[in-house]
Amino acid sequence: MLGATSSHTDPIKHLENTLAKHTSMFDTILQAIQDSETAMEAHLGDIQVETGLMHADHAKLEEQVDEAESLLASLTPSMKNVLEQLRALQEEVPVLRV
Repeated sequence: MLGATSSHTDPIKHLENTLAKHTSMFDTILQAIQDSETAMEAHLGDIQVETGLMHADHAKLEEQVDEAESLLASLTPSMKNVLEQLRALQEEVPVLRV
């Protein structure tokens, strides 16, 4: 049986086994990369949602600032009027000295 070779010493069989092992490893690596990509896409989606909420909050804050500025602008003439009336009263009322 000099011409008979076992699968253990057969170079082609050895290459096929090695290729199968490497293919399996590459499949595992590819799956890990795909899983990571899926996780990153989900994380990116979360970030986009958070960013959208932050933009909405920012818009609400800008609206509140605009309302406050408008209110202040409308109150300023009234406050000036009250201040002028107080000054006029101060001039009319004598200061008591002890």
